[in-house]
Amino acid sequence: MYLLNRIGCVCTALAAFSVAASASDNSQAGTAAPFCKEVNGRIVWTLLGAGPNSLAPFDPAGRVLGQSTGDLKSATTAIILNANQKPDGSATTNDLDVFVTGPGDVFWGDGAASFTPIAGRAALKDIQTITIKGGTGRWAGVTGSLSLDGEGVFLNPPAGQVVGNLIFDVAYRGRMCKTNFEDGWWQ
Repeated sequence: MYLLNRIGCVCTALAAFSVAASASDNSQAGTAAPFCKEVNGRIVWTLLGAGPNSLAPFDPAGRVLGQSTGDLKSATTAIILNANQKPDGSATTNDLDVFVTGPGDVFWGDGAASFTPIAGRAALKDIQTITIKGGTGRWAGVTGSLSLDGEGVFLNPPAGQVVGNLIFDVAYRGRMCKTNFEDGWWQ
């Protein structure tokens, strides 16, 4: 019996050492956070415009504002940092995307989007990727990425891209991770 107890203690100690060494190796190697969740839902944004006469006069190339549903219920905005119009009518943008899911619970990321006119309609195909860079509150330490796919529709096509005239409806899907598990951080 004494020998079995000693063997059990040695095996337990070796297992603990192995787990600790593995965790240390993972953190040094820069591997992904261990607590991850697949997310999906929808985002609806309204373009607030760009320039001194818009509702977003201090944003370099404009801003969209809206809400997301699904796994990431939030108020959301994207500050458009730069926009590049191409001769074929398509455009690309880089932006700072911010999601507010509750008081003090905020996460943000870098977005890259491409917009392509849809033939025969006053609409744009919208494809984006958001790389999650950080957060506060329950989102502290969050990383991950979101892929968005949808379209923007002009409510009054002759008016062009003016305040409130371009509405984006996109689906998102992705993976979000944290290094520490906390009960309820997904609710």
